[in-house]
Amino acid sequence: MLAVLIVGGGAAAVGLGLGRAKDVATGTPAPLPTAVAAPSPAMVPPLPSAAPSIPPSAAAAPADLLQQQLDGDAATVESLVGKWIPQLSSKREGDVVVGTRYDAAAVLSDFQSWQERVPSSVLTRSERFTSFRGQGYWVTLAAEPFDTAEAANAWCVTKALAPGDCFAKRLSHSDGPSGNTRPR
Repeated sequence: MLAVLIVGGGAAAVGLGLGRAKDVATGTPAPLPTAVAAPSPAMVPPLPSAAPSIPPSAAAAPADLLQQQLDGDAATVESLVGKWIPQLSSKREGDVVVGTRYDAAAVLSDFQSWQERVPSSVLTRSERFTSFRGQGYWVTLAAEPFDTAEAANAWCVTKALAPGDCFAKRLSHSDGPSGNTRPR
């Protein structure tokens, strides 16, 4: 077996177990290498850590992320006015539902879980429309418009969503809640 060592600025071939190394260029015996102590762990500089690209203090708060989502979805939601659409969720901060007290972080998490299941999910606020009974709710809708409540509810069935999680809703800026919600 042959190995190449760099000794004193020159290369030397070493036949492992076969004797002394020879200078590759001249063929003369190369000086034996001297052992160099490995640096102690304290002498080895630490590797740079993988720091987050955004400092934690600059990370957006859940309330800010909800507002960004609301603003980003506003035009899509407005395009659904007058159509029957599947309503997926409505949460109000401070409410407790199935053991979860909803704050901005929990509302955001609820919306994101719907977005994973139903990619067309959009976010709105109940006070933006007269067709909602309660005020102060974050409402998740599927941006899937239908001409009838039956068609919106049929969509919920084809997606295998529970009746309490998906039902037909019609958004309006002038009509009240009566006649604009169709449970399954």
